Amino acid sequence: FGNAMPPERSQSILAGLMTGVASMVRTLDDLLLAGRIEEGKLPFTPASFSLRAFLGKCCAAAQPDRKLPSRIDLVLQNNGTHVVADEHLLSHIVINLLENALKYSPDDTRIELGADAGPDFLTLSVLDRGIGVPEADREFLFDAFSRASNTGDKPGSGLGLFIAQKCAEAHRGRMNYMPRPDGSVFSVTVPMNAGSHPN
Repeated sequence: FGNAMPPERSQSILAGLMTGVASMVRTLDDLLLAGRIEEGKLPFTPASFSLRAFLGKCCAAAQPDRKLPSRIDLVLQNNGTHVVADEHLLSHIVINLLENALKYSPDDTRIELGADAGPDFLTLSVLDRGIGVPEADREFLFDAFSRASNTGDKPGSGLGLFIAQKCAEAHRGRMNYMPRPDGSVFSVTVPMNAGSHPN
């Protein structure tokens, strides 16, 4: 509508479009990756990279609207640590967990992204104060196309946690879910010496 619309309104619409496009791209990416997983063709190319820089990129990807204040607090146990892993696969895990935490938590709450890079294992965790996962749904949490019964009308493909689990397994790692009285903690732990794809 050009100048016929107040700038605040046009900026709000543009921000919504950016968020929608980012979500669509993520869904398409998830579908393609799920197809590779089903075909047994999940690529795994570990390399050394900066953990802090990586987590910063994940936070930016999970919140594409730069005009909104970030709701994510980054907590690193070892500042500036370099790790060896498949950065692309690891990003699928972290971004998915962050997006879920933001989506299913009240807008006025904070999300904590934690990282602990020890000599043998790297653990990444996302703590939220959201709706949690009902006990009856936890058995199917990492199944393809599975969604918790309390997600309501929130959009989602049910592929995110399935892909995250497979990406963790590619590192010989594991995903974990821990309920909290006021939310959830999802975490992934991968060995620091995951230098080759598991047989």
